[in-house]
Amino acid sequence: MITQTGFRFVIKDSIYRLLEKLMDNEIIGSSAEDEMATKVKEIFKT
Repeated sequence: MITQTGFRFVIKDSIYRLLEKLMDNEIIGSSAEDEMATKVKEIFKT
């Protein structure tokens, strides 16, 4: 579902090598902050 949105972001506590590969993407909060769910809500807010 995330890839279907066309938005490119990565969670900040991803593995370091992934963050290096995705440097052009927006970095959002950590999984401990439940940031992925927050970002999805923000994207689909109506």
